[in-house]
Amino acid sequence: MELFANELKNKRYHENFTCALTWCFQPETTLHKRNFQMSNDDLKRLSTSRQTWRSALKVGDQVDVKVSGDDKDKATGWAQGHVTRVEDELLSVVFPELPTDFDRDIAVWSTDVAQFETHTKEDYEWRRANLAQPGVTDYLADIHDHFRWEEGTLFNVSEDRSSGRPVVYANCGFRVYRTYGKKIRQDERGTFDGW
Repeated sequence: MELFANELKNKRYHENFTCALTWCFQPETTLHKRNFQMSNDDLKRLSTSRQTWRSALKVGDQVDVKVSGDDKDKATGWAQGHVTRVEDELLSVVFPELPTDFDRDIAVWSTDVAQFETHTKEDYEWRRANLAQPGVTDYLADIHDHFRWEEGTLFNVSEDRSSGRPVVYANCGFRVYRTYGKKIRQDERGTFDGW
């Protein structure tokens, strides 16, 4: 863009130069896709006509935000958050069901921000229906180990308030209690496949 501005100031531009520069920034070009690394779906989602809700965001609104469970972005997912501050093009988002480490500032126009319950509705409904009950034990579940999803057992659910807000934790094991499988072992609960 700086090159274009300099050429305009020095009056050394022509129609071909202008067309070539414009072409570089068109979303359909390979150059644009590679430099900005956005998928076609992300580009479509960001079309202005469907994103007017972003400019109307205010304190107290709820949004879905993509979060990472580790520093290498191997375990990512979507979480429900509350907007606590809007300043220029920046949102401050708090996640009431996650530790305070997840709270963050994020650009209003980021592809990591979506309308409330766009990505989280089914997951949160399932959690509230199945994990909110006291005494949940030995629940068969799919568990993510930072690389892939595995069958496992949710042993129990507990609440921790050490982060300043109540956070629900699930004690899980990458084991399914059954008598067949690749890694058959035993513990005080019985025979299981897994570790």
